[in-house]
Amino acid sequence: MSVMRGVTIILGARDPPRLRDALLLAMPLAALGRPSRLFFQEDAVGLLSGDVGLLSEAMALGVEVHACQSGLAKAGLSAKDLPAGVETGGSIGLLAANGEDQIVLA
Repeated sequence: MSVMRGVTIILGARDPPRLRDALLLAMPLAALGRPSRLFFQEDAVGLLSGDVGLLSEAMALGVEVHACQSGLAKAGLSAKDLPAGVETGGSIGLLAANGEDQIVLA
């Protein structure tokens, strides 16, 4: 039996409708057992400081959430300002760890 390829969705803009669309893609994939992760890059990191109700639901389904360290600095945030369970790191580390994942830009 082959392992399902994961999907990494990269959000680059502080755009709530795009975040919603990304979540609506990642959540059913995770529910079907496909590894799913969201990477908040640059301006998109600011979305993590607001109401993240649907994000919490996604994480409960197993969607991994990562925040770009340079985006945190740009937004004036630190790791302790993020919702519980959000990892921090850079795009190089994320891409190096994603293996055979599909990459989707949102």
